[in-house]
Amino acid sequence: MRSPRVPLELIALVVENLSDRDCLHNCALAASVFLYPCQKRLYDQLSLTTSIDDGAVLPVREALRPLGSLRPLHTYAEAARHFAAAPHLAGYVAMVYVAIEPESGDRDASETAEMISALLAVLTGVRRCCLLGLQEEAVVWATVAGGVRDALLGWLLAQGTLEKITVYGVVRLPRATLHVLLGASPSLHILQGDVDHANSQSALQVSEELEWMRRVAATDTRVMLLELAVATSPLIDRVLQQPEFAQYLNQLQVLNTNIQAMPLSTVCFSSAATIDTLKLDCVHATKDNLFRFPPSLPLLQGLQLTIGLHHLADSPLSDLLFLPQLLRALNEDTSCPKLRTITFIVLLQDDMVPLSEEMLSQLDKTLHAFTSLARVRWLLVASELGQSDDDAMEAFREDMVRGLSKMAAVGKVVVQHYGE
Repeated sequence: MRSPRVPLELIALVVENLSDRDCLHNCALAASVFLYPCQKRLYDQLSLTTSIDDGAVLPVREALRPLGSLRPLHTYAEAARHFAAAPHLAGYVAMVYVAIEPESGDRDASETAEMISALLAVLTGVRRCCLLGLQEEAVVWATVAGGVRDALLGWLLAQGTLEKITVYGVVRLPRATLHVLLGASPSLHILQGDVDHANSQSALQVSEELEWMRRVAATDTRVMLLELAVATSPLIDRVLQQPEFAQYLNQLQVLNTNIQAMPLSTVCFSSAATIDTLKLDCVHATKDNLFRFPPSLPLLQGLQLTIGLHHLADSPLSDLLFLPQLLRALNEDTSCPKLRTITFIVLLQDDMVPLSEEMLSQLDKTLHAFTSLARVRWLLVASELGQSDDDAMEAFREDMVRGLSKMAAVGKVVVQHYGE
């Protein structure tokens, strides 16, 4: 008599609740029905580095610590041997973390590059990739071995399945490299990184740039960029304003940047016809460093502004007058007929003083003037001190309800903890 079949949903639930790799390995061996879901979870994410010695691996492990114990670290050689023995496992890899390290004189650079190329060639189903710089002051792209750079860029350019690329802690990215990144995925996040804005280059650098520009132009796997985040990359803002990058920006739906990095209005102008979500980091903004919005944002539905109160302890809270000033400029100078939600992400300070009544009154009047606006959300992020966070949040909530009386009266004000 045949044993009853276990529903796939139940098998998936069992595997999802296994807490570590040893449990997953044992479960995969327990019955054939568990083999595929366990292997898929075991190999879903892959973290790669050149060396596994303590000095090189510690920064990687620290960077990956928040990801949990199911993400082991492998050298390129180790991973290549593993997938050579079981090629089907490479097809399960959906997320790759690549440690970006300066060239080391004790390793054969050409051999390392060939090994990386061979390994990446079998990773054909990757959807997300993170290039992770491992030095405290970030890694300069030019210090990475040339063969390694070529292997990574060639793989990104030809991949075709990527949904998101994140670059973290890598600086002085050449323009050609930026072209590759912008055209390789619909979502690009450059965090704590920047481009090489120098006008002078060596003959070798010029030759390398021209070759990569030729390869970018010849590829047929480029995808439409829909989301761009360059919040901590001021030089990239300036570079992206050049006409050569307009082709990547004219279909953006989500733009996330720093208000002090303006004039990023040029980038916003390039994608003004398609943006539906605009996110601006205004933590250190004041009424003296605002920027212009495009004349029209016809599809804009959501505006998100991150503001900080923690840095205002020793300065007048009138600095927050930039908020009504910024939004008034948006309402008066820009056509945004579909704007439905304005979200304020607020970084609270531990010892808050009352918000300026003048600022709240102006803000209430300005928000009320947006006829299409359905909701104003305040998402509160607690300070790290923690002793009076609840009190600070409650005080802020009361200030908003009292100060934004017009918006509160029509039920358009929502105040909650970030993540609720």
